Amino acid sequence: MSYLSQVKKATPQAPVITIVGFAGAGKSSLAGLFPNPIFIQAENAATVFETMQGDIQPAFFPQLPSPHASAKRTVKTSEVLFEQLRELVTEQHEFKTVVIDTITALNLLFEQEVVEFDNNPNTSNIGEAAG
Repeated sequence: MSYLSQVKKATPQAPVITIVGFAGAGKSSLAGLFPNPIFIQAENAATVFETMQGDIQPAFFPQLPSPHASAKRTVKTSEVLFEQLRELVTEQHEFKTVVIDTITALNLLFEQEVVEFDNNPNTSNIGEAAG
């Protein structure tokens, strides 16, 4: 098979955009203007939009929980996040934009989860858990 027979045209791909800025700069407000957004909330993002009219407000998944280890190890932030993403991928909906607000807060939740669910009960920080 020749390489010329394998030539294809580009197909449109959804863009992945990271918006960086100081607190209060308007990152969430900008993301809320994207087409039919739904927010995955690592921190409370809904307060930014509470003065907007209801018909133009973006949608919000419930805020991701902080991880809590116990004998049953019942709450993992990552599992809730993956379930939200799985529903977006597999179920019918009108959303066209997924916003994770904020990546910094999500990173902290992931680090807490690693520490909380570490097999060593004396682990108190991410460095110890990863070490």
